[in-house]
Amino acid sequence: MKSLKWIYFGHSHLSGEIPQEIVHLVSMDHLDLGSNNLSGEITSSFGNLSNLRHLFLFNNKLTGLLPRSIFGLKKLVELDLSYNHLFGEISEHLNELQSLETLHLFNNHFTDKIPNALASLPRLQQVDLSSNNLTRDFPSLIYNISSIEVLDLAYNNLSGIIPPCLGNFSKSVSVLDLRMNHFHGTILETFGEDCGLRNVNFNGNKLKGSLP
Repeated sequence: MKSLKWIYFGHSHLSGEIPQEIVHLVSMDHLDLGSNNLSGEITSSFGNLSNLRHLFLFNNKLTGLLPRSIFGLKKLVELDLSYNHLFGEISEHLNELQSLETLHLFNNHFTDKIPNALASLPRLQQVDLSSNNLTRDFPSLIYNISSIEVLDLAYNNLSGIIPPCLGNFSKSVSVLDLRMNHFHGTILETFGEDCGLRNVNFNGNKLKGSLP
């Protein structure tokens, strides 16, 4: 069984904690336990799955902090922990996931700031941190991510102004959702003709001015 590379038990009515036996499957590439009734914390033993590239634990009842070991999964391409009850800060150790392309942490209870570590992930394409309790200003370092295509930060408690460098950032991103936060100031006029945005939502903020 240690040579098993792919497990899909999504939508399978599983309950209880994540089975400890899974962490001994060291050849695992793809683990999908999404849409079950799993509870408890994410075990730190996940760090044993050093070959894991796709981890889906979305839509369960998992709680607690993100274990430090998650950030040791160097080959991870997709991480989806959305629709759980996870809390605490999103660690700056995120910068260790240099292969990460998709990060979905929406509909949890994460607090404090958006980690600057996102800016050091060269392959990152999709980030959804919506429906958490994230606060503070929007980190302008994120606009240095040239690969990003989808950024969803809706339904948080982010504040401050939207940085002027959004105009450059929007050349690569196609979906930008900042609705229902506390951003203020003037709607930017820095969207160039080569702007790649296809879907933008600033609803529910305190912005003023005319549309660009």
